Amino acid sequence: MIFCRVCGYGPISEEVKVCPVCGTSVVDKAFSGTRTLSIMALASGTLLQNGKYRIEDVIIQGGFSFTYSAIQTMLDAKVAIKELFALGATRQGSVVIFDSDSSESIGEFLNEGRILARLNHPGIVKVLDFFEENNTAYLVMEFLDGESLSLLLNRVGKIPENEALNYIKQVAQALKVVHDAGLLHQDVKPDNLILTKEGRIVIVDFGSARQFIAEKTGNYDRIVTPGFAPLEQYGQRVRRGPYTDVYSLCANFYTLIKGFPPPPAPDRLQTLRELDLSGVNPKIARIISKGLEVNVNNRIRSMDELLAMIDEIESKSSVVDRTISREVLQREEDVSFDDRKLFSNNENVFSQEEVLDIDILEIENQEDPKVLFEIGLKYLLGFGVTRNFDIAFKCFREASGKGNVEALYRLGLMYLHGQGTYQDDKMAFKYFKDASEKGNADAMYRLGWMYEYGRGTSQDDKMAFKYFKDASEKGNADAMYHLGLMYLHGQGTYQDDKMAFKYFKDASEKGNADAMYRLGWMYEYGRGTSQDDKMAKYWYEKSKDLGNIDSKNKLESFLPGINSKKNKGSFFGRIFKNIFGS
Repeated sequence: MIFCRVCGYGPISEEVKVCPVCGTSVVDKAFSGTRTLSIMALASGTLLQNGKYRIEDVIIQGGFSFTYSAIQTMLDAKVAIKELFALGATRQGSVVIFDSDSSESIGEFLNEGRILARLNHPGIVKVLDFFEENNTAYLVMEFLDGESLSLLLNRVGKIPENEALNYIKQVAQALKVVHDAGLLHQDVKPDNLILTKEGRIVIVDFGSARQFIAEKTGNYDRIVTPGFAPLEQYGQRVRRGPYTDVYSLCANFYTLIKGFPPPPAPDRLQTLRELDLSGVNPKIARIISKGLEVNVNNRIRSMDELLAMIDEIESKSSVVDRTISREVLQREEDVSFDDRKLFSNNENVFSQEEVLDIDILEIENQEDPKVLFEIGLKYLLGFGVTRNFDIAFKCFREASGKGNVEALYRLGLMYLHGQGTYQDDKMAFKYFKDASEKGNADAMYRLGWMYEYGRGTSQDDKMAFKYFKDASEKGNADAMYHLGLMYLHGQGTYQDDKMAFKYFKDASEKGNADAMYRLGWMYEYGRGTSQDDKMAKYWYEKSKDLGNIDSKNKLESFLPGINSKKNKGSFFGRIFKNIFGS
């Protein structure tokens, strides 16, 4: 017995080829390691349109169709041909026998071809031809050499944020064209997004696409893929608009990063559980959470708005950094307490005039690695001098060559951020590894981070866990926070809420604002500890005072007691009323 990878329905008998709830194929390597397709498919070598097209192989079996690789014989060109083959249909030879009147189904299927013919964008599959034959209908499309994002996820588990952001941006640009044509896709999910070998994401399967009139209530089919469909798609006479596809696209964003879909919209409404976006770049988390608002009035309204938010992220960083917390990002840029202490207490620190007089030649002749490191740190942080990353890099390089471990760590950071040198994840990894082998806790934390997100090395959760553990044992609060996340999600180790709570608490006591927020979340939802609204609010307040935006937003909407059974019903009613009215 198996379960649907998209909507979770099951158990499903092994004889069934598609999920009866969402129509997703359940016969692929995610479950059995082989791809056994229905004997109802057209045989290899079958000719269509009087020999114009020759069928080769089945490449996809959907809930209502087969898609084949085929040859356009006159041009000897490879194409994809989609054949309407609804549930319950059979075949006599090449002719499809439907169990009911097929005229409406054929009309809707051909309408998909007409819709696609109207749209011209590299992110939308091109329809080359469509026709009726064998008592059914066919769409001839460009052949896409690649795989669906669902199969990619089955193979790799989850996708780095920078790649996922690129994919979502491509889909958003294509959906903007769809919306500008007055259409909604209504079924954006990983099965319908193809990643070609050239890195292009292409939307396929427009069978659910429909026209819409902005801000008007209309009659719509009830088209639902749990986890990807917003609440308005669960009704028929409701308002839908570009925000409907926004929800589905952001559900894909969540799925790519987390490795599994968000809960179905009705479940989210009923349980009131917030989406778990811990471990996600805060700016990306903001896009996902706003795009997945159950209430359409609070959701991102259009692809233009979504693309503007993506552009804001890309314009501020040439590399999308998958760092968890704001203070981690700031530590490389801002002056830490330890750095201030070094300059205020160390008698060997140079005066401003002395540092300004030091040129590259004198740095090269300096024999004391500690002095070289201190000079580099002054230039890196701008303490009494104008910031100069080039001089800082040179000082750290010279100091590291003379055995200064902290300089090795700083070189890793400079390669990571492209400061004073070219950006190079592999060189960053090398210096972090060298420093960690010499006992530097910050380098151990960074090495864990590199393994967790596959930066400069292969992604490896177990190695990430190892280095976070090593760093935490040396008192690194960021590593403690990451260990909490890994225990919370069972990432690189077993899932354990109590261990997650322990590490969040340890990191909080060392002043980590993100850990304080997560500790408040654990208290609010009773994860790893007893449910306690007072303690939740206490840690949210402490986190907010340190500048954590998530805690600030949480406190603005914090309603004590919403997780107790006696209050769930009334709160659910208030939320439902806000969305749909009385």
